[in-house]
Amino acid sequence: MHTKETHQEILKSTDNLRDAANQSKLKKLWKETPTLFCSIQEALEHLSKDELSEIRRYHDLKNMSTLKKKELASELSSKLPQVLADFMKQMDEDRYLLFKLIAQNDGVLEVSDIKINQLETWRKTGFVFSAISKGRKFLFIPQEILEAFRVLDESSLNTFIHRNTVWILLTQGMLYFYGVMDDEHVSDKIHDLTGKKPEIDDLFSILSSASAFYREIKPAPSGYWANSKVTDPEKVLNEHKNKSNLDFTSFSKGELLQAGRPDYIHEDSAFKHFQSFLAREYNLPLNEAKRITNEAQLVIKADLSPTAVIDYLGTELKFPTYEAVQKMADEAIYLMNNTRQWGIKGHTPTELREREKKALQPLSIRPKRSINPITPPLVHPLERQHKKIGRNVPCPCGSGRKYKHCCGKS
Repeated sequence: MHTKETHQEILKSTDNLRDAANQSKLKKLWKETPTLFCSIQEALEHLSKDELSEIRRYHDLKNMSTLKKKELASELSSKLPQVLADFMKQMDEDRYLLFKLIAQNDGVLEVSDIKINQLETWRKTGFVFSAISKGRKFLFIPQEILEAFRVLDESSLNTFIHRNTVWILLTQGMLYFYGVMDDEHVSDKIHDLTGKKPEIDDLFSILSSASAFYREIKPAPSGYWANSKVTDPEKVLNEHKNKSNLDFTSFSKGELLQAGRPDYIHEDSAFKHFQSFLAREYNLPLNEAKRITNEAQLVIKADLSPTAVIDYLGTELKFPTYEAVQKMADEAIYLMNNTRQWGIKGHTPTELREREKKALQPLSIRPKRSINPITPPLVHPLERQHKKIGRNVPCPCGSGRKYKHCCGKS
């Protein structure tokens, strides 16, 4: 088991490597430029051959793979304005609003902060570029792309953008609770919630684009999607298959749209109970207790082992006594039993136990006397038959014996 100090050293080492890689990326993404108001040809000529090839692949443009850098830049400059309309039909509200904001500022927008993966995704489109001018960071859109954007039918475009936003958020919300789902199941759930069933190819295209930009979900093996925090999608899939008779937990459209937002945390009563426990017992600020509770739930969803949860908590907190460890274990088990888990399709263990209890309750076989005074009390069928059946006829129970020697004996 790692000590807290060892764990922190590992995290520090990993952070240093990540920072070095990010610094290298940032130098590539933010280069000084003499002008931000330029043609698409000029913008593309500042990119490397590999970056130009990424743009070609992003739009699946054919018959360009053998072109040299200058030729490729020239071909892309003529093709990109033509594919802008199709690209826009893949957008959701957040990305579209950013693009529109840049366009409304004559194609240039100063930014203070943008995630590296989102900036890389924008640059791969060949529509939005990044640069530094006089020490300030800007996003800019070349002039030909601006012109193509301004003639698009916005009302028609908004239909696609709204649809895509709903698809993305519902899928991200489902995977927040279920961990892993296949394309067909995602499509069926969206159909149930919206009344319209997405085509699998359209859905895959929209989710792939959102996956690269937001990093909330990721492709998993064999046509599945997974929450980005699922480290072992195959394990979750196998758990789902082993519980094929268990339905996915039902959530409303509103609940899933909310859960699909980045950085969403499902703060139910169990979450708040554990957060309060940490804040009270370990004198933590509420936001720090919230972070640890959220991380503990991720361990629960991924591992389902009380030991793993205690191990994680041991890297964050110091347990002064054996009694403190026992108390923490009790609280962790309560949190575990009341956390919506990926392996059991968004249910909590407590919910499943309650369902099993109800299913195992014995059914009463005694007919209930009706409360309607007009209706006569129920009578067992054989009691009716006893008044009508002759003693020497075959017994109606099917034994083959005479009635008087069988059910009529008494």
